[in-house]
Amino acid sequence: MAYFTKADVKLLIGIIGTNDDVFLDDDLIPGVIDDVEKRTGRLFVEPVTAEMGHNAIKDVDGLKLFLLDWATEITSVTNGDGVVVAAGDRVSIGEGRLNTAPFYEIHLKSGSGLSWQPGSSPEGAIVVDAKWAYSADVPSDLNNAMIRLCSFRFLTRKEKDDKLPRWVDETIDRYSMPFKVIS
Repeated sequence: MAYFTKADVKLLIGIIGTNDDVFLDDDLIPGVIDDVEKRTGRLFVEPVTAEMGHNAIKDVDGLKLFLLDWATEITSVTNGDGVVVAAGDRVSIGEGRLNTAPFYEIHLKSGSGLSWQPGSSPEGAIVVDAKWAYSADVPSDLNNAMIRLCSFRFLTRKEKDDKLPRWVDETIDRYSMPFKVIS
């Protein structure tokens, strides 16, 4: 599912004519999408396959590696010492579940005998080859929240009230990158 359309917003609000189309196209819809992307830190686009280097000190806490972005699929992991971490020696964590995408952490299994290695320099030492994105599709509940947010902002645009309804906050927050707490 792609981002919502102007027709989706007009249907919810009950707009029949074209008088507000310029405002919807140029200001309201792009503004809502931009706000949600900034707040969640996510773009909902087709995943890009690439290698991404991770800092072997700042992005690591014990056996955990905190990914710098969401990944829909992890192809390979190369430790800072050049050793490829076999799939059987690691577990990918996504939204609190094992091996369920999108992923934001990789844990080395305690029985693997491995630890994250900095190599000669920690910056970019651990290389993860993955498909990077939260999702190729906008989750339907988030898309619906954005349509309703457009409606809310359209109907209150003269009031200058930036406070969002609680349900919009809660829905958007579900798709935000979790905070990385490194002790």
